[in-house]
Amino acid sequence: MAIASVPDGVILALGQSLLFSLGWLIAARLMSEERAALLCWSGYNLIEGLAILTIAVSAREVGAPAALALILGVLNTVCATAGFDLFVSGRARYLPFWLAVLGVGIGIQVGAPFTPEPLALRMVGYNLCILTLLIAPIVFFVTPLKREFGPFGTLALLPVGLFALFGAILTVRLIFVPGVLERSAAQALGDVRALLPVELTVIVFNLIWFALVVGRVVMRARRLARFDSLTGLLQRAAFAAELERELDAARRYATSLSLAFIDIDRFKLINDRAGHQAGDEVLAGCARLLAACSRTCDHVGRWGGEEFVVLMPNTDEAGALRFAERFQVNLGTSGITLPAGMAPLSVSIGVATAGGDDETAERLIARADQAMYRAKARSRE
Repeated sequence: MAIASVPDGVILALGQSLLFSLGWLIAARLMSEERAALLCWSGYNLIEGLAILTIAVSAREVGAPAALALILGVLNTVCATAGFDLFVSGRARYLPFWLAVLGVGIGIQVGAPFTPEPLALRMVGYNLCILTLLIAPIVFFVTPLKREFGPFGTLALLPVGLFALFGAILTVRLIFVPGVLERSAAQALGDVRALLPVELTVIVFNLIWFALVVGRVVMRARRLARFDSLTGLLQRAAFAAELERELDAARRYATSLSLAFIDIDRFKLINDRAGHQAGDEVLAGCARLLAACSRTCDHVGRWGGEEFVVLMPNTDEAGALRFAERFQVNLGTSGITLPAGMAPLSVSIGVATAGGDDETAERLIARADQAMYRAKARSRE
């Protein structure tokens, strides 16, 4: 079939799909963490364009979409939902389900010519497969999306639900409304306006995915800026910001505020004897134990190297000392392994409590740091 005879609307839709496909392909090259999902979405757009072109060609020549065109339509939707799966789950968790729907769709298109109403079976079967693939992400992914992105995660699935509703209405019309199946597909695809819903669907889905990817990248960047990558605790700058905020609150409401400064004893010896990997495991173990011993209102951070800090709102000096004692006891039974021949893991802890309206973050940290060094000196005596 000559390219000149392809409707302008089909050419525009094909160009749009190819551009989206190329965009996701470039993004996949740059973003290794999300590469599998982005490649699926690139494939979705590429196959979408091929499906539109195949439907247009077959409809003009035989008056109805060919089986290949409808199979491509199911395949591209499988690519879209598999991309969702990879993006949300980190793996193709529901791959057997997607492949099963694809197998049913192919089976219907291949077996339709052997039935009394091949066109009816093809179109109704195609719509049922698409409807299943649209409903499944709502069922499978609404909870994890809401957990990661909050209300926006749920909102991202709203267009999917609307398209599923549209597909259900279309399927009912195909089954019960006389003359719908007999209408010339060629005439419909020959009109640019008839392709508008298809193009809008592609645009909306790509915008949703783009927003989710950007949202994840932004949240990941914020987390990296705020939390230490090894221990998962607050980084020094983030902890300092929390300290300033809690100091202001303590002054305003006349409440107590204490800080514990923790240093792992003989940490350099661990690195020297067993290597930095062993040292990292000790740091991560101590961080997990600190988080477990702390309250939800406390702020736990890695100050630098083998030093940790714990900020305890509404806690006086006696309460801070109880925390230090509790952590020391739990450390003795934590099971954190050390190189052979070394003494059991121990830490030195100093505590300080904010005093007066003129208290500053620098003074509070300095006093806790000095108390920690006094504790370390006593442990060596």
